[in-house]
Amino acid sequence: MLTENQDWLRKISQREFATLGINVVAYVKPVQGDKFSIYAADGSNLGSSSSKDSAVQAICLSDLIPVSVH
Repeated sequence: MLTENQDWLRKISQREFATLGINVVAYVKPVQGDKFSIYAADGSNLGSSSSKDSAVQAICLSDLIPVSVH
């Protein structure tokens, strides 16, 4: 259940919802072989790396928060 302070979430458009976190969080996803891709909250590809650790480090160096996506 949303609190009064979170009620604004019920009133935002689908487009606004899709952009939540876009400039705040990023996630890493394994791709072909030993490569890892870095994605923004909206799913756009931000880059790639040869290891998960270096991908997470790149996210942090970009002032984004790495998140786990299941």
